[in-house]
Amino acid sequence: MSTRVGYRALIIDAEIWAFRLSQFLTRPEINNKIIQSVSFLDSLNDAHYYAEQADFIYLDPFAFSVADSIRFIVETLQRSPAKAFTFYRSGRQWQERGRDLDGLPMSAARLRTMLFLDKDLMGDATFGQQVRNNIMSMEREFLAELQRSGLHTDPMSRSGAWNLNDFAAPRQVPPFEYPQPAPFSPPITMTYGSGMTPQQIRDLADTVANLIGRQPTNPTHPLTPLLPAPDFSALQSQITALAAQMTQVREQQMPQVSQALGQIQGAVATLQTHEQANQQGLAKQTEALAAAARDQREAVRQMTGLEQRLRDAESRQTKSEQTLNEVRVAQQAVRYLSLTLSALLGIGLVGLLIFFLVAIHH
Repeated sequence: MSTRVGYRALIIDAEIWAFRLSQFLTRPEINNKIIQSVSFLDSLNDAHYYAEQADFIYLDPFAFSVADSIRFIVETLQRSPAKAFTFYRSGRQWQERGRDLDGLPMSAARLRTMLFLDKDLMGDATFGQQVRNNIMSMEREFLAELQRSGLHTDPMSRSGAWNLNDFAAPRQVPPFEYPQPAPFSPPITMTYGSGMTPQQIRDLADTVANLIGRQPTNPTHPLTPLLPAPDFSALQSQITALAAQMTQVREQQMPQVSQALGQIQGAVATLQTHEQANQQGLAKQTEALAAAARDQREAVRQMTGLEQRLRDAESRQTKSEQTLNEVRVAQQAVRYLSLTLSALLGIGLVGLLIFFLVAIHH
């Protein structure tokens, strides 16, 4: 256990995430009662001033420009070397955007070995233990940087007591005071009769649960006196009144909700009717398309048969023309032969006639 108390933590992130982390950092059974106060900002520009007053700084580099976030770390360490940093970011984003760490004013190897808390694991039961381990690691890193830089802190500048505000000047960002919740104003989407949003109601319930679990786990802590038992009467009265208001609002709004639900059911029934009609029309169109496809296939088959018969007729016509040409050649040869025979026969008859005439004359 460290013998030093009074560390001041600064969370630089979107307000909802900073508020959730501050709920862990301000619990004495998690922070070992060495964190004096927790404050948070949602602007990186304003953080340069408040970083001077903080010892532990939690920063989500993806909530802003990665280059601007790393530049902020480098500039802060140049002005005040004794600072401990933790990347409070989503592990999934860290894996997806790991290439963004190249070409920054701090080496990628140094960035990948920095302390971190994974937002994606905040709902796990072990996240509180992870925060406790992180605070111990942050303290070791802070003391190592303090010794390495040769700096020292003025013991009179720290009260030495947990949960006591001893800033030298008023801070524009109010620290998270135990046991009241830190200021938180989520976007108003729907309000109940109390004027509170559902998220504010859940935050109030979380605060009550945290208060119930904030009994000192180590009553013999040598540095911190026992905390007085919290008074739950005001919170219980507020919760009772809030429950009554919610019941009244529910009873008032139930007829409207039932009427709206009936209208929605009627609209759904109408949509279902239209959907059934559309499905029937689609089925008919599908059948018509199938019939047209069958007719097209039959027409293609008949056309293919006609083309085949046409090719066969053309082939037979070609063969007939060849045979006709052969017959014409044969007829021409017969004609020539008949003419030759006729000529020979005429010559023979003339010779025979001459022979008979000579024979007769003698």
